[in-house]
Amino acid sequence: LRSGEVKAYVYRGKGSYHDVDIDKPTFLRHKLVKSIKFRRTDNTPFQILTANY
Repeated sequence: LRSGEVKAYVYRGKGSYHDVDIDKPTFLRHKLVKSIKFRRTDNTPFQILTANY
């Protein structure tokens, strides 16, 4: 068995989306990437999440 650690870097930023897009089923949301906008306000991660597997 393999084991290790995975990290997710969380950044602060300003974002926007269309409220009507949130009502779409989850499997369709990947097609809505163009309608969700996010701009980092800092290049330093706000938080680093880790999980062991």
